[in-house]
Amino acid sequence: MDILLSSKPRYVRCIRERRKFVELRQQFLLDREIGTIFVYASFPIKRICGFFLPRTICSLPIAELWEQTRSLSCVEEDEFLK
Repeated sequence: MDILLSSKPRYVRCIRERRKFVELRQQFLLDREIGTIFVYASFPIKRICGFFLPRTICSLPIAELWEQTRSLSCVEEDEFLK
């Protein structure tokens, strides 16, 4: 199954600059086989800006997730904790 993932333009920019390697979501389809993930940049861009094939999709406790992804996600800790 292919997925359309909406993301803020600043995160899309980080992906294009090869600074963002992890996408964090509160909920995701862990029980399905995921194929291509298309990245949609939200307002004001409002278009599909690229795609990728996921290597791993996992669910972790919050503290462990932050420790493993903080340098890969382009997200500040306060935003992550929201």
